[in-house]
Amino acid sequence: MLLFKVFCTKELFIRVDLAYSRNRCDVFNI
Repeated sequence: MLLFKVFCTKELFIRVDLAYSRNRCDVFNI
């Protein structure tokens, strides 16, 4: 799960412009 969290966080920063990516990250965060 930690790997997923890190990956999601990294992608979020790289794709901060994409709201969809952020939404996915939120789901993983939970």
